[in-house]
Order: sequence, then C-alpha cells, then structure tokens
Amino acid sequence: MKDDDSATRGRASLKQRSSIVPESSSHSHGTSTAEAGARSLRILIVIDSTRFGGAERQASALGLGLRHRHEVHFASLDSQPGGYLDEILDSGIAFKQFPRHGRFDPRPIGLLVRYIRDNRIDVIHTFLNMGSLYGLVAAKVTRRPVVCSPFRDAHPGSRKSEAIKRFIAHHADLSVANSRAGFDCRFEAWTDRFRVVYNGLDMDRFNLVDEDTADLVVEFSLERFDAIVGMVASLSQKKDHVLLLHVARKVLGHHPRTGFLIIGDGTERTGLEALALTLGIADNVVFTGYRQDADRFYPLLDLSILLTDTVHAHEGTPNAVIESMASGIPVIATRCGGTPETITDGEDGFLVPAGEVAATATVLRRLLDDPPLADRIGTAAAKSARRRFGMDRYIGDCEALYREVLGISQEHSTALDTSS
Repeated sequence: MKDDDSATRGRASLKQRSSIVPESSSHSHGTSTAEAGARSLRILIVIDSTRFGGAERQASALGLGLRHRHEVHFASLDSQPGGYLDEILDSGIAFKQFPRHGRFDPRPIGLLVRYIRDNRIDVIHTFLNMGSLYGLVAAKVTRRPVVCSPFRDAHPGSRKSEAIKRFIAHHADLSVANSRAGFDCRFEAWTDRFRVVYNGLDMDRFNLVDEDTADLVVEFSLERFDAIVGMVASLSQKKDHVLLLHVARKVLGHHPRTGFLIIGDGTERTGLEALALTLGIADNVVFTGYRQDADRFYPLLDLSILLTDTVHAHEGTPNAVIESMASGIPVIATRCGGTPETITDGEDGFLVPAGEVAATATVLRRLLDDPPLADRIGTAAAKSARRRFGMDRYIGDCEALYREVLGISQEHSTALDTSS
C-alpha cells in the first residue's frame, strides 16, 4: 500500500503532534487492582506500524472505541506517516513512535519502558509479531500485565516468525488469536492463557446507498453488466485470483453479461491482466487498483468471493468476508483456516474447496441462477455479521481481557463501563 504524502500537508508535524501526552507523575509500577477497578484504565496499544492493513485497522479502531471510557495511549515501532495515523492523532489519543533501526534494535524497548512508567500505564495490548515482542519485553521489565495479539492468520510463517510467536505465547499473560484455527495450526494443545477474539468492524461503514456509489459505476463502466461478482483482496500469492479468472471463464459461458470486479492491487496484477487476455475474458474483468474507499464497492456487488491460495496462506478471520456479509452480499470463500468459523456453509454463505474450478463455478452459477436464494443468503449474512462481528462486541471482549489480567471482578468493573 502506498502512503500519500499529501495527507500530512496543512497539519502540525508528526513530532509536534505526537509529543503531546497527558501529564502524570513518574512511578515504577502501575496502580493497584482496587484503584484500577475504581476508575477507567490507562491502556497502551503497541503495534508494528500504523500503515494500512487488517491488524492496523483493528488496533486503531479499538483505540478509538476504548477512548470513550479509558485513557488510551498508542505506540508504533515505525516512523512512517500515512495509513491510520491521522485518524489516531485527530481523535486526541496520546501517540508515540519508537522506530526500530534494524529488526531487533533494542532501543525502542528502553523508550517503551520509560513511557509506561511515566504515564502509569495499567495494561498493555500488543498487535502483530514485533509489536508484541517489544511490548511484551517492556511489560515484563515494568511488571505490567500484557495481552498479546500476534496471531492474525492460520498459516505458520517462517521459522523465525513462528519462534517469536511461541516465545510470546509462553510469556504473555494472555495470547489472543482472531480464530481458533490461528492456535490450532501452531500448537498441539491449548494453554489456559489462550483466548480467541474475533475481529470487530464498525458496521456503520456499510450503511451505503446508491448515491454513494454512482460515480464508481461511471468510472469503471459497470452499467454494461447484468450482475457483478467482486473480490476485495491484495493481488498477492496469498490470494487465488488465478482460480477466480478460470472460474469466471466457466461462468461466462452461461452468464455472458456478468462482470468480475477485482478490487485491490499488488505484485501479481500484471500477470493476472495477461491471464485475463489469454482466457479471452478481459472485457468482463475490471481491475480497480488499490482503493482506500473499497467499502464503497460492496453495494455494487451481487456476489462476493474470497479465494485463498492455501499453499501460501490460510485466513484468520477474513475482514473481506465479514464486510461482504455486513453489506448483505452472498459470499463464496475458500474453506481454510478461520473462514469456516465466519461462514456457516449454506446458511449465511458458501464454502468451497481450495483450488477447485468446477466446484467454485457451480456454487457461483447456482446463486446467479437463483436470485431468491441469493437474497436469502445475503439477508442471513447481514444478520450474522452484525450480531457476531460488531465493534462494540470486540471492544467489550478486549475490556474483559484487561479485567482478567488485572484481576478486576465484574462487580468492580462497573466503573469501567460507566466512566466517560
């Protein structure tokens, strides 16, 4: 994803804006359980960066939601502008960058330790591998409880990456995955410190009307299609756009006026465009490129699809699936990783085997041939997504984890739920 330098024009410099944090006296330890139970918490969120990405969006949305009841601090191990940085700064959340100069640069740990002590942080919540590693070490030095969320997929990575995850899982007060599959693929047995918290989304993002998307119809000449199938995903080896194009050729033999909208960008784009030409379906395939406003495409879709290349990846909780469901769109997705925890096959979406052109095309054709079925699936999907994957639920789940590691009972937590 490209950062837009123009996003920082006309604003105070990052150094100026991020250096403003609430004043507090320096203490070597946090407050007691009784004190924490009697007031809102001081929560520090630590992440690798604030660039555009699923984990980054989840962490920033969590901070924005928590700030209404707690004192939230946000720390990044990156020095880059753009991404979700502006909305974090604009919210008034105290923000600091502790950039690493090299993968295992120890200096940010000392800076985090000092920040935690100076601001009397009660609990630390970390995201992704390096954010969790650095946040965990700083938490142990300062003797603060720490909740670590490095498990965002269900496909083990490099030996070094997985060694870091195992270290985190062994030492964190609680380790969090966004799917059961995220733990199952890495550990033979769960420990009593493993927790699953499914992703949460701001469902207001998907309350769009035709007027919100009219310009997209014109920009990409979408009026020429009777139905539109869309896939929102990076054009990388982890996603199986090659399979999608082969499925499209099979479906177009029966539904020649169907458009296939590929929303996203990445290293595989040139090869995919060439493949569409080779397959003779280029007129029915639209590549939008990277779109920061990807949410606006959902109302244009009749069907949504997310195909995963299981050689290179297994999904955790795929946001594109939840976003499609929340928009009331029938979803077809590869049966892998945590996706079956998101979709109930045949009830609020459909799961298809990895790499299977015929099976995927059959399900897609079934939905195109039977609009009432597509409507029923879409309605069920919207109800399921909004009930299970809302941001309020996600924030509440995280608050429960903080209470757990702090030893705060539900009765003592009343103040946490009512303080402003």
